[in-house]
Amino acid sequence: MSHDPHSHDHSELSRQLRDSRQELAHAKLLIDKLKTEIAYLRRMHFGRSSEQLDAAVQMELLAPTTTVEP
Repeated sequence: MSHDPHSHDHSELSRQLRDSRQELAHAKLLIDKLKTEIAYLRRMHFGRSSEQLDAAVQMELLAPTTTVEP
């Protein structure tokens, strides 16, 4: 029975890719959470009038984020 040295490399790279995708998904969720928190704090601090001034910022905050494919 021959041992393929590349099979270990492939499985290690697959594991690293899976881990990186999980970290990316977690980071995107954290970013979305923080954007929502920033929007809430702005409303609490500046009131509704600031929302009219920061329409472009709000559109960015409300824009859907890219989904992570498994």
